[in-house]
Amino acid sequence: MKTVNICEVGPRDGLQNEEAVLDVQTKLQFILKLIDAGCSHIEAGAFVKASAIPQMANSLELFKELLPRIPQHVKLAALVPNLRGLEQAIECGVSHIGLLSACSEEFCQRNLNTDIKGSFRRIGEIVKNCPDSINTRLYLSMSFFCPWTGPVNNSLFHKTIRSAFDCGVDQIVLSDTTGHATPNFVEQRLAQSSEFGSIKDIACHFHNTYGMAVANVWQAWNCGVRNFDSSAGGLGGCPYAPGASGNVSTEELVYLFDKSGIISGIDRDKLSSASGSIKEQLRLK
Repeated sequence: MKTVNICEVGPRDGLQNEEAVLDVQTKLQFILKLIDAGCSHIEAGAFVKASAIPQMANSLELFKELLPRIPQHVKLAALVPNLRGLEQAIECGVSHIGLLSACSEEFCQRNLNTDIKGSFRRIGEIVKNCPDSINTRLYLSMSFFCPWTGPVNNSLFHKTIRSAFDCGVDQIVLSDTTGHATPNFVEQRLAQSSEFGSIKDIACHFHNTYGMAVANVWQAWNCGVRNFDSSAGGLGGCPYAPGASGNVSTEELVYLFDKSGIISGIDRDKLSSASGSIKEQLRLK
């Protein structure tokens, strides 16, 4: 029996790029509907400065309300950019966190206020202070293309992916932040990544700017990747990357895998209902 692991990022990566700022109860109901649809790994919020991303300002309150109400098998994740974010994650009992770096100096400066080396020093501090009970994922943004410098060259990617494997995280997420990846490029990046670690420790995060996301997912699957990010209804993008459109939709991935005999554990009808309800709320705001 073939299975795939889908991390639903709509409540964080999706909503953070929408203009509307939703209250805790609206987010709570959205996430509970996703869980009812079968989503078992959900990125629910981010412990970041409210001034930088106001859409995530109520994440601490959200997690405190949500964590006691979820089934034991569900993994709730939070984005953690620094030690203060880790403290908040520990405070409310989050067991999965996302960390940030990139294959772009410009992106690191604009998004993280440091260079690539500085981002890995920060990641090292978080990992060092992270309890063993917390699972760590590292988002490697701009793994394929940078909007300021163009395609990421092999030398820079090699250097950055090596640092990613060396920093001690549990999983590395190759992120096509601007949606410029193609299946051939995906195959190339995964081959380069396998020089430093196992493909089983890699996840892929694709955006659909040029309509290539599903094709890229399928190529990554055929290269051995079994972990993918997606967003209900294709919500989101990246506020720090010009031209980045929405994430690949969870509905499309579930359809792809269902029709390929690969089990995701997600009910498409219930998922569509959850997506429709949150899009309605976004229109009302």
